[in-house]
Amino acid sequence: TTPKNVVEKVEAKVLVLACNSIETPRQLLLNKTREFPNGLANGSGQVGRNLTSHFGVDVIAYFHELRNRNASKDNGTDYFHSLLTGLYWDQPSKNFSGTYQVQCGSGLRPNLVVKDVPGFGSSLKRELREKNIGHVTMGMQGSLDISPKKFLDLDPDRKDRYGLNLPRIHLHYEANDVAMAQDMVETCEEIIRAAGGEILYRPGKITVDNLGIDYNHWVGTTRMGRDPKTSVVNLSCQSHEIPNLFIGDASVFPAYPEKNPTLTNITLSWRMSDHLIEKFRKGELR
Repeated sequence: TTPKNVVEKVEAKVLVLACNSIETPRQLLLNKTREFPNGLANGSGQVGRNLTSHFGVDVIAYFHELRNRNASKDNGTDYFHSLLTGLYWDQPSKNFSGTYQVQCGSGLRPNLVVKDVPGFGSSLKRELREKNIGHVTMGMQGSLDISPKKFLDLDPDRKDRYGLNLPRIHLHYEANDVAMAQDMVETCEEIIRAAGGEILYRPGKITVDNLGIDYNHWVGTTRMGRDPKTSVVNLSCQSHEIPNLFIGDASVFPAYPEKNPTLTNITLSWRMSDHLIEKFRKGELR
């Protein structure tokens, strides 16, 4: 409905929802009918469930031998240049499940990474320049555990300009996440010292207060699966309950590694499109 309460109707043979992992489940939950009292395609009760994202923490180091390098072209090289990955693939950790990757960034930036240095005047300027030219950031990217405690629902009090309930996010850290982040800090410190670097910043003992959730990589709220009782869409990203409803975004992820979701999201959406075309050719969708 519009603010003037005028109902607008759009007819289509197939609807593909691709609104992201927050808005897609919100739209499904908002649209309740006699046939779907818990929201569209939500007979399993899994719409909005299994929300997860990446999380991380940083360790910043300084390498004295880099302080006088030519940094004139740093603006054109972006920031993250290398990746530490493959951790705990062959031999799982005894302290946590899953794994993480470390993105390594360096370079002089307009927004200085290292700001807390002593002195004033010319010595302050020199120290800021050297520390930022010679610094390296090792930034963790781990995957939050999927849990029944992490989900999205509709906020009963907050509404948008159309009077529709806004999404309410339940996303937090658990013991497994804290243990993984602590391992990352210790591993990166060991690497920095072995390379002859000086640690400028470390978070100390990891707590939920010094971890950060990545707000760009949320997935999992309409997950795919073979069993309609435990998933929202099938392997073609087609609703188990509504044959002409498909979902084409990262909300269909059934699980999540430490990697960025973009390429997998594109691949699944492309694959869904191919399946959709084939279903039209076979006359399965009318």
